[in-house]
Amino acid sequence: MEKSRFHNQGQLLIGIIFVIVVAGLITGGLYFYLAKQMSEPIEPPEPIKCLDHNDCKENEVCDSNTCQIIICDYCKYVENRQCKNYECCSDVDCDDKNSETIDKCLNPLTKDSKCEYEVIQRCDDNTIYSECSSIKPIYCENGNLIDKCSSCGCPAGQQCQADESCVTPTFSVSLSVDPSSGNAPLDIELTAQVSGIDTGPANYIFYCDRSDAGTDVMPGYNNRIDYVFTSSYTDVCNYPSEGTYTAKVIVERGGLTTEDRVTINVATLQCTSGSCCDTSTNTFRPSTYQCQNNVNVEYGCPWGSDLGDDVGIKYQDRYCSGISANCDGSLQWDDWSVYDDCTSNEACSEGVCTALICADGTSYNQCSTNQPLYCQNGILINNCSTCGCSSGQQCQADESCITPAFSLSVGPNSGTVTEGDSISTTVTVDSMGGFAQTVDFSFDLPPGTTGSLSPTSCESPCSSTMTINAFADGIPLEGTYDITVTGASGTLTKTAIYTLAIIHPFFFDLSVSSVAPTSVIQGNSVSVPIDITLISGTSESVGFSASAEPIMVDLTVDISFSPTSCNPTCSSTMTIMTSPDTPAGTFPITVTALTRTVTYNLTVTEATLSLVANPGFESGSGGMPTGWTINQWGGNGPSSFEWISDGSTVRSGVGSAKITSSVPNDAMWIQNVSVEPYNSYLFKGWIKTENVVLSDTPGGWSTGANLSVYLSFNRSPGIWGTQDWIEESLFFCSIASDTVTVAARIGYSWSLVTGTVFFDDMSFEKLDPPFGGQHVVICFLPEHRSLLTDPNSWLQKLDDAYLALHNLTGQTPYNGDKI
Repeated sequence: MEKSRFHNQGQLLIGIIFVIVVAGLITGGLYFYLAKQMSEPIEPPEPIKCLDHNDCKENEVCDSNTCQIIICDYCKYVENRQCKNYECCSDVDCDDKNSETIDKCLNPLTKDSKCEYEVIQRCDDNTIYSECSSIKPIYCENGNLIDKCSSCGCPAGQQCQADESCVTPTFSVSLSVDPSSGNAPLDIELTAQVSGIDTGPANYIFYCDRSDAGTDVMPGYNNRIDYVFTSSYTDVCNYPSEGTYTAKVIVERGGLTTEDRVTINVATLQCTSGSCCDTSTNTFRPSTYQCQNNVNVEYGCPWGSDLGDDVGIKYQDRYCSGISANCDGSLQWDDWSVYDDCTSNEACSEGVCTALICADGTSYNQCSTNQPLYCQNGILINNCSTCGCSSGQQCQADESCITPAFSLSVGPNSGTVTEGDSISTTVTVDSMGGFAQTVDFSFDLPPGTTGSLSPTSCESPCSSTMTINAFADGIPLEGTYDITVTGASGTLTKTAIYTLAIIHPFFFDLSVSSVAPTSVIQGNSVSVPIDITLISGTSESVGFSASAEPIMVDLTVDISFSPTSCNPTCSSTMTIMTSPDTPAGTFPITVTALTRTVTYNLTVTEATLSLVANPGFESGSGGMPTGWTINQWGGNGPSSFEWISDGSTVRSGVGSAKITSSVPNDAMWIQNVSVEPYNSYLFKGWIKTENVVLSDTPGGWSTGANLSVYLSFNRSPGIWGTQDWIEESLFFCSIASDTVTVAARIGYSWSLVTGTVFFDDMSFEKLDPPFGGQHVVICFLPEHRSLLTDPNSWLQKLDDAYLALHNLTGQTPYNGDKI
């Protein structure tokens, strides 16, 4: 009984120890796997600014945990977080379509706005208040019809009076001026002539310049009162400057008035003296007025230079400019007139009558003693058909005399030949002066070459074919040579030069670029630069092809070139696309360009089963890689995201993902990945950076470009500066969730970073237990994540507890497997 009780107490003791240890560890919240883990704090979620509308101002609403200002359309205001309409915002909003009311909006664009409608008031004749009636000069004033000719005018033939009435005058006035125009300053008499049946005192008012509005444009006018009422009255106005003026007279009598107006044009005084000044009008004379005769004289031969042609003379006169009193206008020539009458043996020459002979004293239309010259109109010309040729010369079609000869030419006169080939050109002989003799040919050759002329001689005019062979063995012939071709006939010898360029044959070197990648993962592609270097000769187009082992070809390995051909020195990119069925191993691929070949060894590595979709960013559409989305903080401004699909910046294949943060930011490519709870996983990938720099963020972490599990503190070490492709990895454990979000990232939470980063060849895989059997996932809360002792001592205690439990009960969990 005591043994059994001890047995039971032992089981209870061991169970209590086990529960206390495991429970204490599980309450921690941080996953710890037997494999060495990176201990990182969990990234807190983004700070929440509002939970509902009550956390925001009256004119804001809570949207996505952020207070957003409510913006209403025109003529609306915010009340109870809703947009409501004002009653009216302008008079247009109050239009009741009633023509007998005036529609007004009181207090527009306020909550107190309202529409008010005022009935239109009219006088007895239906005229609206404060408007003129259709019957002049009637005006509607507060319901009363009154005379108001100053605003409403008068009927035709009537005049507006001081009492606002209109009357028909019993007299009229006409205004005359003398003179009506002239140059400033100008004094003009104004005479008012009155006619009518009335007599008695009258008031004359003269205006030197009166505008239509009734104001005095020119100051100073005279009032004249005639108590006898004469029939006319005169006054004087002075106009000191140029302009158009309106003189006016008003006559008043017995409360009646009448008026008249006259327009006066005053011109500027242009001049008072000068040869181009018309003193009768003090104006400039026109440009057709001749102010100076015979300024210049010219002698010439206007009628020709033949026998009997006379010498002419003409004069040049000066005219006024039309804008000046001085004689400074244009010069114009008169017509030619005869100055000297030449005899029949003379002709006009340079403005004088001259006897006609040529320079050598030969008379006109006579042969010179120097054959074949002929004197034609004072000029010695060749005329062998009339004057003959010297002894030994022959007359030519152009009337010249020449000694018979020949010319020698080579066409084409230059060429290029490759060593081992030959080239030909034509040697041509042309006759001169009727030359018709045999010409013998010869030429010199560059060292190491041979040549021939066919024929070696011919009778002019003729031609021969010259052939040069660049066949010499072992002798370097490359260079440029001037070959002298000679043609001889008796004592006559002619030469021509043929320039020959000899070049080496076309030859180039074919190689695989030293920076070409040497491996590719199954199912991915690799881009291999192929270089062609011109060694000798003239560059020609070279096409590319490639061949691989049958096992690779059979498993749909596709090989292409871009460009498919080029002219050395040049390069082409060979793209090798493997399939998931391509076997792992190293395979030689033979690249061929014309007769040259080079072997490229490609190592195909076995692809790791990844839980990440599109891990190499090889597929996508619309500028986005398939399976990936973007996320960023963006508080300082957005980063730019780019899916590279042309193979320009990749580690393998043709695709990669790029982030550029020109301002400090935390930006990332993310993807949700399905996981099994309470298991360990490895997230890894390749990162390339350019100028990645940490911003001056208080409390920021030095994270750079990294791989992370979003909304946790699990991340890879940061990469800074400018680095070529580096593989980074991240171990972590899943908990109860069946989904995690992985991130390829520049920056991290409060660590804001600038720079450019590229990501490629991502991998996300579940890790198998390293020791086999069952294992315990031990979690620690973030605030208790620091262990006081080495974890192995805790694990050893668990193993000891399992052993004690087995010794007491004969049983252990997981069939006795170690933890």
